[in-house]
Amino acid sequence: MATSTPDAPNLMTPANHATGIGSTPTFSWSAAAQAGSYLVQASTSPDFSTTLFSQSVAGTSLTAPVALPTNQPIYWRVRALNVCGSVDSAVYTFN
Repeated sequence: MATSTPDAPNLMTPANHATGIGSTPTFSWSAAAQAGSYLVQASTSPDFSTTLFSQSVAGTSLTAPVALPTNQPIYWRVRALNVCGSVDSAVYTFN
């Protein structure tokens, strides 16, 4: 049972500012203490005003559930969640 909000996940792959990433990359991050699940989001907007996908997962990786554009920057983040609240990771970008 969670006793506090989770720690922020640390993003691993795709690395920040990576290039040559295909349209269906696998996203991975380190486990966050106290996290019960994660919400992975990808967007063409750095403020995530629109999303390409927003997918809930229990583990620490996800293959993109949709083909992502390869001709523009993609921003991604992971939100760690539990019954006490949620915390967002840093935002990474790749192209």
